Amino acid sequence: MKRLVAIGSLLMAAALFAATFAWDFEKTPIGKVPKGWQVGVTNADTLPEWKVVGQRGNRVLLMAKPAVSGGVFGIGSVFNLCYTREAAAEDLDATVRFKALSGREDQGGGIMWRVKDDGTYYVARFNPLEDNFNFYKVVRSHRSKIAGARVKPAPGWHTMRIVQKGGRFEGYLDGKRILSATDSSIEGRGGTGLWTKADAVTAFDDFRVKVLK
Repeated sequence: MKRLVAIGSLLMAAALFAATFAWDFEKTPIGKVPKGWQVGVTNADTLPEWKVVGQRGNRVLLMAKPAVSGGVFGIGSVFNLCYTREAAAEDLDATVRFKALSGREDQGGGIMWRVKDDGTYYVARFNPLEDNFNFYKVVRSHRSKIAGARVKPAPGWHTMRIVQKGGRFEGYLDGKRILSATDSSIEGRGGTGLWTKADAVTAFDDFRVKVLK
């Protein structure tokens, strides 16, 4: 009997780690963020405004208004966060569709994962102002670049995919692998979500997270 209980526990754990979470935002009320999500900020005094909006018959999650910087931090150090702990993962395969709408200091955005709190997480960001796709780690609110590549996709909607296994992760844009890197600064399970920098106003849709571990 004990063996059966142990096997059942292992199967339940395997099912948890193989779980897939998906948000198309169609059932989220206009003006709200999805249930179970929270808005956060790195290096600012006020929270940014994230909300679901209608867009050509579709609903998307919009980073509508950036946080206001304060203290010694300039706007370039402000990161706008919206994430959930429902899809907590150590290893994952995550995708999102996104469209850069505006921003003078910065544009675009991307996926954040292994989120411990508002100041510690991994993030992948595409910035059409700089024509780059980069991996970063944010630890105690300090951002460091891990890897980067020059890219120049056409304006409009794009798809980002991040695959993390152990200390190795890969980044894809529109189905093409652009980045691969290793880093073990942030370990263990953490939340997953979406991210923009400074004044980057960006729309996101069809966020999907497959928890691998």
